[in-house]
Amino acid sequence: MIQVKLTTRNRNGAWQYRVRYQDENGTWHEKSKGGFKREREARQEGQIATRKVEDGAYQNERITVSAYLDFWFDTYKKDKLAYNSQESIKRAIKVIKPEIGHLLLDKLNAITYQKFINKIAKKYAQSTVRTYHARYHDAFKTAVKIGYLTKNPAADVVISNREDNRDKKKILELSEIPKFITAAKTLGQKAYTALFLDLNTGLRCGELIALTWDDYEEPYLSINKTAVHRTHEGTFIDQPKTKSAYRRIKLDPTTNEVLKAWKSRQETDNDADGIKNIRNLIFPGEDGVYFSSHLTVRFWIRKACEFAGIDHISTHSLRHTHTVLEMDAGADIKYVSKRLGHAKESTTIGIYHHVSEHIADESAKRYDEFVGQLWGNGTQKDEKS
Repeated sequence: MIQVKLTTRNRNGAWQYRVRYQDENGTWHEKSKGGFKREREARQEGQIATRKVEDGAYQNERITVSAYLDFWFDTYKKDKLAYNSQESIKRAIKVIKPEIGHLLLDKLNAITYQKFINKIAKKYAQSTVRTYHARYHDAFKTAVKIGYLTKNPAADVVISNREDNRDKKKILELSEIPKFITAAKTLGQKAYTALFLDLNTGLRCGELIALTWDDYEEPYLSINKTAVHRTHEGTFIDQPKTKSAYRRIKLDPTTNEVLKAWKSRQETDNDADGIKNIRNLIFPGEDGVYFSSHLTVRFWIRKACEFAGIDHISTHSLRHTHTVLEMDAGADIKYVSKRLGHAKESTTIGIYHHVSEHIADESAKRYDEFVGQLWGNGTQKDEKS
């Protein structure tokens, strides 16, 4: 408990109050102010300062950016978010600490923060910088709410829009999809089925790994859990990322047949691919346990890309590819958003408009054809008239 002592004294004809307080670590601090004509006025102001000390209003003067971020995570985020989201926040905190973590929180301003963002933008992909910035903005927004800061230093930051090759490859282009699927077949039936299913459902990798045959009711898949890998602990089942992530997906006929074929393989040979499926998993790992992290799926994707002769994509790229395919096919945005388990439709729209190069190419081509017909028809009409 904080110890607080209030005293007043007359110095050179003017009254002054002094509030000394000892923090939880035993360190003494002081707040003082003079120039009062009467002792009563000094004491009244001193009592106000005392209440501020007791309410923690001066804590920001003693806390560093690093210490605050640890406090913020432990108080507002730890065990309150999905495991992967917590890990994402911890990675962001790990990046900022060596750069500006030593600064006192109340000394952090917009210019210092902007310089920090500019620095990490040279090292990380733009998408990563934006993710980290979102974490910091959230943390400092909380600092404003609880009185640690008067203004959010991350409020008006500018993130470079420079082209970054690491951000380029977000999806499979239409011409690459047949090559990718053909290459996936060479990896074995389990790998082929997993990648084909992921491409045609847009499942998150953890959702794919956690699937059991109990979740499959032809031609539907129920998404009600996700697999999370924790370093030094192994892979565990966790709740889906958000409430909207709980969903039931209808498989298209081709995907349904591919999954049925894999199910038949497992039923015929209980030791499919030399693996005992003791947990009734659709895609079991060794001894029927979940895949170690997402490394197995990443390996399959990398090999499929290599065999297909196309640029490497991430596990999330198949999800983004499915988003584009659905939207290009004319699917309703609400349907696509629900199918993907997005909490907001804006997320779905953002993916669609950001990741596919062929969207712009096809749109430009359609516009050129339209304008060509328009002006061509118009010219012909003018000539006839």
